[in-house]
Amino acid sequence: MTTIFINGRFLTQPTTGVQRYALELVRQWDRGLLTGKLDPDQWDFQLLVPSTDLVQDPQLKRIPVQQAGSSNGQVWEQIDLPGLSSTGILFCPCNSAPLRSLYGKQPTIVTVHDLSTKYFPDAYSGAFRLWYDILMPAVFKHAQRIITVAQCERKSMAERYPRATPRIRVVQNGSIEPAEAIALGQGVPRLEDPHEPFLLYVGSMSRRKNVQGVLAAADLLTEEFPLLKTVIIGGQTKVFADGPWEISSRLRERLIHRGQVDDVEELFWFYRHARCFLFPSFFEASPLPPMEAMAAGCPVVASAIPSHHERLGDAALYCDPNDAGDIARRAAQILRDPGLANGLMTRGWKRAAEFTWARCADETLRIIDEVAHEIPGPRKRKKGRAA
Repeated sequence: MTTIFINGRFLTQPTTGVQRYALELVRQWDRGLLTGKLDPDQWDFQLLVPSTDLVQDPQLKRIPVQQAGSSNGQVWEQIDLPGLSSTGILFCPCNSAPLRSLYGKQPTIVTVHDLSTKYFPDAYSGAFRLWYDILMPAVFKHAQRIITVAQCERKSMAERYPRATPRIRVVQNGSIEPAEAIALGQGVPRLEDPHEPFLLYVGSMSRRKNVQGVLAAADLLTEEFPLLKTVIIGGQTKVFADGPWEISSRLRERLIHRGQVDDVEELFWFYRHARCFLFPSFFEASPLPPMEAMAAGCPVVASAIPSHHERLGDAALYCDPNDAGDIARRAAQILRDPGLANGLMTRGWKRAAEFTWARCADETLRIIDEVAHEIPGPRKRKKGRAA
């Protein structure tokens, strides 16, 4: 049996898409052990976590959460984690890995979601960029496998690190299954929820997400659709009061900013009842919100970038993220044409059903199994299916 140590530092961090990915994988493997899909005599998972308060409880039944080490944060990952995981394979799901493990030839698998520090350097601090300038070459030189989340991202990585190309694998992020998304969205609306038709955006308030494009498009749409509201989910509730956003007086009357929504039933109520989901981001690798919107039956307008075409296929309308008028035109098509909206809804359900977290976990485990079978020396572990 080969032990798979999972870098569980993500449980001590605020939950964004990267942490969500890690949590969903671990939960899928735990469920596999619980249901018998995975043989516990073949798969030994250990989730290693710093000895500090956890941001969230992963609620695992079969995979033990081991809090160990004398430090926290990046220091824990670099100093404590290599020793704690030295007797097996180390899986790091959130971009970074211990240099000691990499240079020490420990079998290490790292999910590098994207190279956004290279694409958008101004979005990160100098210290963060410097650290990634040190870390990424080591990951791409020494990790047994690098997992990324889109073919277009793999191409970019291969161009920067050509010698790593044979070791880079693509596994698209999963998403919630349509039946579950629809069930979650059937909840009773809260008193403050909009009763008029509304557009929806869910995501961070980063400039590269193009929230300003959402606001500008929504403002243009108020002329033809005077009752239309716009709901923004993400960030702090004071962001539009303090931030550098351009919001007309007419849009401000129709704008609802709910801030960060952690209640999944509340979140999926919005997905389920929105007339259109806007996601005109300038850059994504394998985004979660548009796929969640599709699963809930909400038509999607997304930016015409390679990763969106790869992930969303023919189940979305595509727009120029640099042109608020084009974003508004695509949304207006959906608002005017129930047949188009229903067609996108049907294709969206089909597309979302193809990208489940179960599939993501299965494909990731097959890659881990490849590495397990490459480890030299005597093996007691029986060869078995990865999922």
